[in-house]
Amino acid sequence: MTKVTLKLNLLTCDSCIRSVKGILNSLDNVTDAEVELTKAIVTVNKNNPDSLQELVTNIADIGYEAEILN
Repeated sequence: MTKVTLKLNLLTCDSCIRSVKGILNSLDNVTDAEVELTKAIVTVNKNNPDSLQELVTNIADIGYEAEILN
């Protein structure tokens, strides 16, 4: 299991949180995604550590910018 933290830009409301969590939780290798609105970060637990860029790409597909912090 790999834990990844991403910084999100343009994250402003509860609807944003639902959108980001929804797209991440729909990915096969993601076991959990938690979003902190006040810090604009998302913590993702995933099974495959080799597919980190997949997280950024899927978040970008719904209109948000993400940067891998760790």
